Amino acid sequence: MNEIVVKLTPAADVSLLQRAFENMKGVFSVTLRKTDNNEEKSASSEWLDKLHEIKREINPSVIDMDDDRTKYIMSK
Repeated sequence: MNEIVVKLTPAADVSLLQRAFENMKGVFSVTLRKTDNNEEKSASSEWLDKLHEIKREINPSVIDMDDDRTKYIMSK
């Protein structure tokens, strides 16, 4: 089974698309579902992304790896 996902802008008029799918119900099974996917990242997610970016740029040879704070950050 294949699934088709259509993402529309919040201001889009979905009535025409919905009628088109309803007219095709005999051809294939149609399920219409509205979800609110918030694409914005949370502050913690942005912080982790930044942390991972910094981690990739760090030269481990210049870091005190025995420090507990360093171990914690490098483990994330």
